Amino acid sequence: MYWLVAVTLQDKPPAEYMDKTVEDIINMWSEQLESHATAFTNEAVRVSHWDTELMQNQTKLGELAIDVRRLQVAQKELNANLDTITSYQTELESTLEQLESSVDKMFESNRLIPDAADLEREATLQLSVDIDTQLNMMSTALKETVERLNQSSQAAGGGDDTDELHQPIAQILKVLNVHHNSLLWIDENATKLTQDMGEIAQKITRP
Repeated sequence: MYWLVAVTLQDKPPAEYMDKTVEDIINMWSEQLESHATAFTNEAVRVSHWDTELMQNQTKLGELAIDVRRLQVAQKELNANLDTITSYQTELESTLEQLESSVDKMFESNRLIPDAADLEREATLQLSVDIDTQLNMMSTALKETVERLNQSSQAAGGGDDTDELHQPIAQILKVLNVHHNSLLWIDENATKLTQDMGEIAQKITRP
């Protein structure tokens, strides 16, 4: 009885391995592996740098978001204070109109009985005091607003990324400082007006 034996022929090695010893092939593989390892390391370092830059940018974005929220709060406070100042100004205009009317009546009161003239002068002096008080309140409110905005602007400052945010705030502060100085000038003149009204009242009451 005969047995058939199947003989399997091995595949021929690639052409690049022909005429090479095992040592040559191993050395070639080692060089390729080292080259790939170096390339992988370089890419890993580059990815690490990108990751660091990404984390830094995320931190900057977080700080910028905090600054924006702080400025939004300051803007709301500014709007509230401006509404208050507007209310003071409206009341001041009304009081000035009353003062003007009272001054006219005061000069006309010279022809009235003494008691009525005294009442007119007293009312006029009280109005001038009220004006001075209102101006002081407006000046204080405006000063507090400017100080809060200055603090918010300084807290949010320091970087080029927020320059666009600081420019409107700087313009607002400039305008508010001008108004503040104007109110101080008006306050000084209101005080002088009160003194002048007192002197006029004394002269009128003299026999």
